[in-house]
Amino acid sequence: MALFRSAPPQEPLVVSITGVRMGQRILGVVGGDPRMFLDAAAKVGISGSAFALTADASAVARVQAAAEKHGVLLETSLLALPLSYPDASFDLVFVDDRTLRAGSPPLSRLLDEIRRVLRPGGRIILAIAARSHALGSLVSITPTPPDVGPLLDALFGASFIAARLLATHHGVAFVEAARSV
Repeated sequence: MALFRSAPPQEPLVVSITGVRMGQRILGVVGGDPRMFLDAAAKVGISGSAFALTADASAVARVQAAAEKHGVLLETSLLALPLSYPDASFDLVFVDDRTLRAGSPPLSRLLDEIRRVLRPGGRIILAIAARSHALGSLVSITPTPPDVGPLLDALFGASFIAARLLATHHGVAFVEAARSV
């Protein structure tokens, strides 16, 4: 009999927050640092599929190299509107707003396209960076959670339902919404 029990392995935070499961089809709108999305993409396994969109060609190469290093099967391409996927193609769309470039399409147009490619009842998760304090680098101050009110308004304006702040962790706020059924 063992004196100490080992704890079960923990899933990455993004997997717990998104609720992604094996066999799902997921889409990530990411920038040059796809680590968070790759954890979710690894969860879908070979019975699911994962796709990533980035704003520029150099990011496509970085994301594909990171996926190979992470051991994740991932199709990567440039972000262009309209999205080149049929209606109701995905169970989950993950948007990492922390790493998108200024050249990304306007949020309202992107949300309309994401709503189109989500299946009814599918969800969108957005990761947003918290604001840092001016003295944040000099003293240990916890970042201020971002004001997600305008983002929630944009989600409701794009006909998503149940939009809410899901969690804030280490300076990142996660916002969730669902496509109506």
